[in-house]
Amino acid sequence: MGGLRWQQAYLAARTHTSGRSLTTTADLNALPSATAKWLFTQCSSYGSLHPEQQQLLAEIGLPSERARALAPPPKTPQPARPVRPRLKNPPCAFAAGLPYAQAWTAQHGHLTSADYRTEHDGFPLGWWLYKQRRAAHAHVKRTGRPWPHNPQLAALDPWWNPPWRATWNHGWHQAHTYYSTGMPFPNQTTKWIRTQQHTWDQLHPHQQHLMTTIGIHGHAPLWRYNSRPVHLTDQPTELINTHETNPEHELRSSQARPVGTRKQRQAPRQHPPHRQTQPAN
Repeated sequence: MGGLRWQQAYLAARTHTSGRSLTTTADLNALPSATAKWLFTQCSSYGSLHPEQQQLLAEIGLPSERARALAPPPKTPQPARPVRPRLKNPPCAFAAGLPYAQAWTAQHGHLTSADYRTEHDGFPLGWWLYKQRRAAHAHVKRTGRPWPHNPQLAALDPWWNPPWRATWNHGWHQAHTYYSTGMPFPNQTTKWIRTQQHTWDQLHPHQQHLMTTIGIHGHAPLWRYNSRPVHLTDQPTELINTHETNPEHELRSSQARPVGTRKQRQAPRQHPPHRQTQPAN
């Protein structure tokens, strides 16, 4: 009949209910929380208790009728949630996004401009491309063989999954947009261009080719950071003097100084020592 733990809980309940009336739920709530919780549990499962256990509960003031009356009402069953049908082609599936990739390529000529947040006709094309790049990388790492779907995307854009980070393509696309429209480069794009020039030798040959399409041909400095870089050369830009000059000054400045001659440094001017005035006697 019951177990050791049930017997110990019953002895504790009998001690706390000695001389108390157990007719309402408030009477049970007035008991220590552990004892009240145990008694509520016994009332809820009263029908499954052994007859001797029921007799012991009646001895502390919980006969059958009262125990059943104090039992918490049964929980109403929650309506079963309808089973969501499994999508035949979830958004990350290759077949789901290929038509959108084809439509984007037909409109833009490549997939380079599709960043992570790009949507096309309501489809998350940028996120889909990210998933395909991860799938291709995982397939090559797992099997050592090319990804089976790579030819279909490579036919749209040979550099859809470049050997460099795809975010580089997004930076180049932004720079290309400003360059092709003749708009001034914003500071962020200027900083990105300067970084590519500093790391020119580390760029992939195709990256270098893409940079040449926006007027960047290597380590040549970007002289006009806030404008369209169409006048980039290895030589500094011409300096135009808009002020009128003195012919004599031009003549003197144009004369070459003899080789080996240096302008003599003038000695510092000597000041006479300061004479202190003597106080009058």
